[in-house]
Amino acid sequence: MKPEPRHKTITCIMPAGGAREVHNRLMRERGVLSATTHHARGLGMGTMRRRRVLVAEQKDVLVALVEEARADELFAFLYEAARIGEPHAGLIFMSRAGLAHALVAPVVLEENRGRTTVSQTVVRPLAQD
Repeated sequence: MKPEPRHKTITCIMPAGGAREVHNRLMRERGVLSATTHHARGLGMGTMRRRRVLVAEQKDVLVALVEEARADELFAFLYEAARIGEPHAGLIFMSRAGLAHALVAPVVLEENRGRTTVSQTVVRPLAQD
C-alpha cells in the first residue's frame, strides 16, 4: 500500500465579493475541488484607534485543502488571483493539515435513454500527521 500524500490548508481572507470568482478560477484553472468559501465580519485593532468608532469589516474567506506537492504553486496562484499584493486586499497563509480526506470527482458510468448514471463520489481517509 503506497503512502497517502500529505496535505496543506491555504486560507485566503479578502474583501467581500471577491471569493466566489477566485474559487471558480481555482476549480476551473487548477482543478482544485476541495475548497470552500464563506462570509465573515470583524473588527481590527487599528479601527478603534484611528476612527474612535467600531465598524465591522465585511470579508470573504476561501479555504482550500491541497496536496503538499502543489501547495506552493496554488499559494502563488491564489496570491495573484485575489490580488493580495495590493493595499488593503487581504491576507493569505498556509498551514499543515493534520487529518484530511481526498475528494475524487464523480465518474460517469453510462448514459442510458438520456439519463446519466454517475458513480458515488469516492472519499478515502488519509493518514494523520
